[in-house]
Amino acid sequence: MKLAYIITAYASAVQLERLINTLDKPYHTFVIHIDKRQEQVFEDTKKVFAGRDNVHLMEDRYKIWWGRMNFTHSILSAMSYLVDNQIDYDYALLISEVDYPVKPIDQIEQFFEDNHGKNFIDYALNDSKDHIWADWDPPASTKSRMEHWHLMFNTRLLLRIPMKRK
Repeated sequence: MKLAYIITAYASAVQLERLINTLDKPYHTFVIHIDKRQEQVFEDTKKVFAGRDNVHLMEDRYKIWWGRMNFTHSILSAMSYLVDNQIDYDYALLISEVDYPVKPIDQIEQFFEDNHGKNFIDYALNDSKDHIWADWDPPASTKSRMEHWHLMFNTRLLLRIPMKRK
């Protein structure tokens, strides 16, 4: 089972090394996005993983703030990296540097073998009526979050601005 790990990181090359060494198999790939504000972590990580062919550091980096679109852009960029570089994988997994497996890697691989072909990402269309969030009132509703501007502080909503996004 070929797994591609998309890892978002910001704090520690040592933590990344521990995580990747735990998950590593010759047929696994690691694509790492390090917050652009963390230049020292990026440089340290380059040194730690120099010469490891299955570990890829994203050069196209974003400044990341939790809950903002920059995080989504970093993930999409990493997914594009996998496709653009024709990296062969069966499943792509999104994790952060602070995630650590609670099961042995062989059990993780077996889970994906047993569920081959299944998708584990949940999504809903803008006007979906049968999604878990469909009945939530603004500002929590998906539609509201997509259509209106929100003023946030420390990931808490201060104000839903009655202006539509384009």
